[in-house]
Amino acid sequence: MAEPQKSPHLKPWGLSIYLSIYLSIYIFFFFLWRCNSRIIIPLNVAVQWEHHHYGDKLLVAVKHVVLPREMTKYIPKSHLMSEDEWRQLGVQQSQGWIHYMIHEPEPHILLFRRPLPPKQ
Repeated sequence: MAEPQKSPHLKPWGLSIYLSIYLSIYIFFFFLWRCNSRIIIPLNVAVQWEHHHYGDKLLVAVKHVVLPREMTKYIPKSHLMSEDEWRQLGVQQSQGWIHYMIHEPEPHILLFRRPLPPKQ
């Protein structure tokens, strides 16, 4: 009696590779869901301009950061962002900057300010 011929495309370890790939993807997404973590999206964020406002008692630097318009859906409309929130969006700048205003006509433009030391 002749043995049945095996297909050259089916390897004995083929199913285990697919199963291990599936399990690794499943475990990865389960870990993300369980940890309730956000995926950080790397961006090339453009800083349009930085301007310093000087007053009698107030010394403030103001910066406008322009994000791609596609990022508008990730920007909260109900509150000003904390430093952790805008860093998760991919904004990279020195510490001390405060998100101080939401510009309704152009929500993809983030407005930041920081106090400057007084001149002596």
